[in-house]
Amino acid sequence: YIPMALLEKRFIMSWLLLWLLPGCSQKLDPPVIDILLYIEADSESGNFSRNAILPISNISIPIFPQPVFTSADMKFVEIVDSDCGKCLMITLSERAGYELYKISIDSINNRLVLVVNGQVVGFSVIDHGISDGTILVFVEMKSRDLESMALDINKTITKVHRLKKER
Repeated sequence: YIPMALLEKRFIMSWLLLWLLPGCSQKLDPPVIDILLYIEADSESGNFSRNAILPISNISIPIFPQPVFTSADMKFVEIVDSDCGKCLMITLSERAGYELYKISIDSINNRLVLVVNGQVVGFSVIDHGISDGTILVFVEMKSRDLESMALDINKTITKVHRLKKER
């Protein structure tokens, strides 16, 4: 035997939940993660903010305080195979690609360091002028984590560009 008052409360609560939940789920957006690319600094000059330390190899790279590229400069990322294994290919916007070319000409033999949510995750060696607007970043993480990170980065890039258009 279930009292009628209890049944009425359950009925009302069920309808309230059904009415409120669709509104909540529509407001959820993909997370925005912090995606930054820094250029290696000359450690002898003292003109750097910190050492970026890679998570597995523990390689230490001195970097300038300001990033050279952010998610707003990126078009998309994808995982590609290279001679050295899987890496993350970052494709920049046309404007950022032009900046990359200028930076790469002046920074041959330096590295670009990828930092995601404050964590150093990989680097790219600049061995020539990069004129196609793409950067191959060798990331120190497991393949499944790399796939997940690439998906999250693309969601963030899409959201950042959507917000820029709305302004």
